[in-house]
Amino acid sequence: MRTSSISLRRFLTIASVTAISVVASATAHARQPFGLVEAFKGTTYGVGSFNAPLFGINRAVRTTLTGVAKGRRLTVYEKIDFADGERQRKTWFFTRVSPSEWVGRRSDVVGTARAIERDGQVILTYDATVTSSAMGDTVLSFYDVIYHRADGRIINETSVSKFGIPVGSVQLTFRR
Repeated sequence: MRTSSISLRRFLTIASVTAISVVASATAHARQPFGLVEAFKGTTYGVGSFNAPLFGINRAVRTTLTGVAKGRRLTVYEKIDFADGERQRKTWFFTRVSPSEWVGRRSDVVGTARAIERDGQVILTYDATVTSSAMGDTVLSFYDVIYHRADGRIINETSVSKFGIPVGSVQLTFRR
C-alpha cells in the first residue's frame, strides 16, 4: 500500500508541475508583443469573406499582404482577389505616433486611419469609400480587431457600418 501511495503522490506532483507549466506557457505567449509590424511585416496570405446580408452580399476573398517596416513606418501592399474575379490592389502607409498608436493612409480612406495596439491585439478604425453595384460609391466605417492565435494564425475580424448601423462584416484568417 505504501508504494502505491508514493506513486500516487509522485503522479499528483508531476501533474501539478505540468499544469503550472502549461498555464505559465500560455500566459507568457499571451503577453508576447503583438502589433501591426508583428502582424504584417513580410508576406502573409489570407482567406475569408465579406458579408453584407442586407444587400445579399457574401463574397469569398483571398489576399496577399506584403509589409515593409523601416523605423517608424510600415507600408503594407495588399492584393485582394474575390472569388467572383474582381481584383483590387491597395497600399497602406502607416506611421507610428506613439509606442502603441499608428496613423495610416490609403487611397480610398477618408482622412486617416487609427491603429491602437493593446492587450495583444490591434484595433484599426477608418472610413473608406467603397464602390459596389448594390450601393454605388459610399463611405463606410470599418472597425477591425486583429489578433494572433496560439496556432500562429492571425485573425482579422471587421465590422462595417454606415451612419453607425452595421451593414456588413469581414472575417480573414492569415498565415505566413
